[in-house]
Amino acid sequence: MAFFRKFQNMLTSFAVLVALVPLGAIWLVAVQVLDHRLEEDIVQQNLLFASTLADRIQAGIRASSSLLCVLARGMENNAAFGRDILQAAVDEDLLLYSVLLTDSEGRVLAAAPPESSFLPPEAEDAVAFALSVKGLTFSRPFTGPDGEPAMAAARGTEKGAVVGLFSLALVLESVAGKQGPEGGRIFLLDRHGNMLAASAGDRESEGIGPSTIQALAPSLENPGRLTAEVEGRRIQVSVSLVPLTGWRMAVISYEKQNMGLLHEVRIVFFAGAVGGLLLALILARWLSARLAAPVKNLAEQTRKVAQGDYAPLPVKKSFNELESLARDFSAMTEAVRKREQALTHSEERQRAILDGIRDAYYEVDKRGFATDFNDALCEILGVERNDLYGVRFTEFVRNEDKQIAYAVFSRVYRTGRPAMGIQLSITRADGSQRTVEVSASLVWKNDEKAGFRGIVRDVTTRRIMEAELSQTKQFLQNILESSMDAVVCTDLEGYVEYATPRIRDLLGITEGQMVGTKVENYYARGKEDAKNIMKGLATQTGFTNYEMQVKNANGDIRDVSLSVSLLKNDVGEPIGTMGIVRDVTWHKRLENQLFHAQKMEAIGTLAGGVAHDFNNLLMGVQGYTSLLLLDMEPDHPHYDKLKGIEQQVKSASDLTRQLLGLARGGKYQVRPENPNDIVEGALKVFGRTHKEIRIHKALAKSAWTVRVDRGQIEQVLLNLFVNAWQAMPGGGDITLETKNITLDAESAMAAGIPAGDYVMMRVTDTGVGMDEATLSKVFDPFFTTKDKSRGTGLGLASAYGIMKNHGGAITVESQVNQGTTFRLYIPAVRRAVSQGHKPPETVHKGSGTILLVDDEKTVLEVGRQMLESLGYKVLPAEGGAQAVELYREHKGLTDLVILDMVMPGMDGEETFDELKKIDPGVRVLVCSGYSLHGQASKLMKKGAAAFIQKPFALSALSRTLQKVLPPRAN
Repeated sequence: MAFFRKFQNMLTSFAVLVALVPLGAIWLVAVQVLDHRLEEDIVQQNLLFASTLADRIQAGIRASSSLLCVLARGMENNAAFGRDILQAAVDEDLLLYSVLLTDSEGRVLAAAPPESSFLPPEAEDAVAFALSVKGLTFSRPFTGPDGEPAMAAARGTEKGAVVGLFSLALVLESVAGKQGPEGGRIFLLDRHGNMLAASAGDRESEGIGPSTIQALAPSLENPGRLTAEVEGRRIQVSVSLVPLTGWRMAVISYEKQNMGLLHEVRIVFFAGAVGGLLLALILARWLSARLAAPVKNLAEQTRKVAQGDYAPLPVKKSFNELESLARDFSAMTEAVRKREQALTHSEERQRAILDGIRDAYYEVDKRGFATDFNDALCEILGVERNDLYGVRFTEFVRNEDKQIAYAVFSRVYRTGRPAMGIQLSITRADGSQRTVEVSASLVWKNDEKAGFRGIVRDVTTRRIMEAELSQTKQFLQNILESSMDAVVCTDLEGYVEYATPRIRDLLGITEGQMVGTKVENYYARGKEDAKNIMKGLATQTGFTNYEMQVKNANGDIRDVSLSVSLLKNDVGEPIGTMGIVRDVTWHKRLENQLFHAQKMEAIGTLAGGVAHDFNNLLMGVQGYTSLLLLDMEPDHPHYDKLKGIEQQVKSASDLTRQLLGLARGGKYQVRPENPNDIVEGALKVFGRTHKEIRIHKALAKSAWTVRVDRGQIEQVLLNLFVNAWQAMPGGGDITLETKNITLDAESAMAAGIPAGDYVMMRVTDTGVGMDEATLSKVFDPFFTTKDKSRGTGLGLASAYGIMKNHGGAITVESQVNQGTTFRLYIPAVRRAVSQGHKPPETVHKGSGTILLVDDEKTVLEVGRQMLESLGYKVLPAEGGAQAVELYREHKGLTDLVILDMVMPGMDGEETFDELKKIDPGVRVLVCSGYSLHGQASKLMKKGAAAFIQKPFALSALSRTLQKVLPPRAN
């Protein structure tokens, strides 16, 4: 029995040992394996999480920086910026809390929101550096308006800088959100390990704060992972580099919270071991018989756990202690399985994040072979996921860009500084070409450079769109700049945001000088015009036309046609105005000239009719006077009186000559003349009686010949001399100039005459001058500023008509107290000037039969008597129809027809045509109160023998008849 008891005790001891040794071995192996693997997975998960957050911060800041660069390019292209554009940039970018626009000196021009227009000193330093290098730079961190750390990014250009302000707390919150390690916190550190921002944390992470960062600062400068003891507690730290800024992303948590599950497993396993020991001591004897099966079962389950199979095995019937130990081991296995599933879920979530982003993510080793990537990279390269493993990414880079890729990645590996925005051309698996933008940063493992990671973005479509947008923008810019009209855009407050170069011709300033100023400054009536325009836009569906005036840089007024419309944003809200400005000063001047010409033509027609009727009256007076003088001796007491009547008739004829100067065909005797001789002749008449006037002459030495009625041109000059004399009551100077000029189309149009060669006569005085109101009426008939006893107001009106009838023009320029200048433009001809002589006033008798045709009975009667007094037989006819009948009755017996031009019924031209039908060789002397160059010229071209102007003296009639009648009649 003692042996049995001893054997039983030995067996019991052996059973206990058999039970405890495997259990202890399993406990030691399983706990150590799980401890190491769990700790490694948690640290690796935190490091991957820190790296992901760092990449997100880099992508966010890079997107914000790209937005600032877009705004900067808009500034370089003279785009119009306002607070609305800057506010839109703040609203669009989640990281920016303010965007500012500065000039080339760093002064703030605009800010969004408006209250954030102050630049901290750190931001000012960044702006100064960005302006000097004309590139993108980041400032040192500073305290923002909310008391949180902030940072500035500045993009400099030739014209200024665009500055964006980031809240670092907002940056961290935007990328991390509510994520974070259990019992830990996330920190954003600068390159020296100083804290910039931190996540909120929870109750378990109490104690991890700025003091922790300060204690670990030297260890946080390099990426990687570490385990340290701070304030008596062990913590786990994972650090990743934010390539674009040089910041560090640190994930810090207590080791106790991370390893809590493992400690629970250890406690449970230890409790099971103790329970098993107690059961072994109590049931030692039974253990020997039933020990093999449960031990084998536990051994099998241990092997499965070691192989990663956590499926529990059924607990076989055995001693209670062993059964409890088996259940505890199964519970431990289940706990480990759940923890590994959690790790797997975390990895899957990280993979889902990478696969869900639009940009491609990649990781390669130091030789460039792919180690990790997302689906977006496969889409860009056009390959399947399995085909990328073990492949160098440089195989897809086109040969001409491979050297660029090698150089950039070598620099990143050598310096540790990330590279952004690397543009490379790649060839996809299908052979198509794409353009990508690549970033690169180092991957650290165990504090060693293990490879590279970064983002790949397909920018092919964007580049094409940018090129097309640039071409469209340039096309529109070319259209605007080549337009003859100026285009001006303003905001709703009236500040100019854009102007085309054509504004220089209108206002005399550059478009750059106009931008930023109030557009109302250039309106002739200032704010009144601006209010009318905005009122019209509000009531006329956003579009209106105006005829108005603007003033240029010299203060000169210009007439413009302004078409204004509202500019609206994408939701239809008005954001400004666009005006198309056309300079119509020239057109207004031409309209005024046309109106004046039409008015003068109407007045001329009226004046011609009056002159014609008056000439008929004068013809009767002159005719009867000539008849009386024909039979009267010079010593007769009434002879001088009759001569006086003739002189009065001549004066009245001069008056009708002025009226005919307004009418068409107002020229009388047109001959080639030397313009200098005309000026000298007019001066002789004027200079004898006006000694107080100083005459200055500047006559062309080789003046071109002009075909004019010398008397009429002299009359024009005398009118100008008299006007100048009357404008200088105390004496003064008159300057006369003749000059050969050739007018181009534009200059000729301004004067209202065709382009060509002209002789210009300029008459300038130093008199009192004229205001605008007087200038506008100076050529109107019967308009005069003189006393009625000193003028009729026909002088300048007849001068205007005379110049028009000679195919020329007269213009005037004058200012009050500045004198007046008249210019006469006379068409030039290249002919020699012939010297004429005045015929003697003798009466020649003649013979023959003359058909006298006139509708005025007085003219017909006095003409008959004058012709009979000269010895001619007269057939009088009252009108054209009677003349045709008389000529048909006396065909072959009529030597000459004196034909009036203006008659009711059948006029002179129609009568002439009928006479030609009867006798193609009919001789016709045209007689009219109008000039030869009026309607009478048509009959001269049709074969009329000569022309005589009413009223005419008996001597003039006799000389004309001597020339046109055949010798047999005379």
